[in-house]
Amino acid sequence: MMKNKSKQKLNQKELPETIELTEQSSEQILKFLSGKKQDGDILLAYFQDGVLWGKVIDDKLICSTKFNDKAFLRAHLFNETRELRVIQTPDGLKIFESIEQDGDEEENFSFDRNYLLWGDKLANPQPEGCPEGFTWVDMGQRGIRQCLPFSESELVEKDEEIHRVNLKVRYYANASQRGEDEANRYKGDEGNYHIYARRLLGLSIGGK
Repeated sequence: MMKNKSKQKLNQKELPETIELTEQSSEQILKFLSGKKQDGDILLAYFQDGVLWGKVIDDKLICSTKFNDKAFLRAHLFNETRELRVIQTPDGLKIFESIEQDGDEEENFSFDRNYLLWGDKLANPQPEGCPEGFTWVDMGQRGIRQCLPFSESELVEKDEEIHRVNLKVRYYANASQRGEDEANRYKGDEGNYHIYARRLLGLSIGGK
């Protein structure tokens, strides 16, 4: 882990903005996210019945399927420099922004990990209504299906075999902040690091 050490730290803050949901509307959250989009953004949203991917194309936030406010759980709008999160809580929707900053090399470091996404073959046939730049993929015999924000030509290796897709995640750690009064209870903790945050960075093709 220390091999990939860098001195970045994450500044996280809750935004005072609100999203008004009504019975008549179904995409207010998507409207809010569209207003916050940046070039290169990827959207990952979780719902009670599955996940939805999106990406910015020609200055528009395009989604793989319909965005359902009523089944919404959380969303991540992210790129290499920042992540915007909208989370459903018992007190309503909360909005958080995470921006990376330079930190003290002795106190802060970050490291990246790649995680393979579900999907090792093309869905055949492709469901109707898939937007341009997206492709439906299946996972073996598990019955798992999702629509990834890549075109078929980007994913296909040969025949129906495809390149797997990676989700890149950055973790942030800092040195223990326990004070002298706690030292006796946590002997040996001095100088240890703990992970205090993580954020999504992007997607890449070519995982195994």
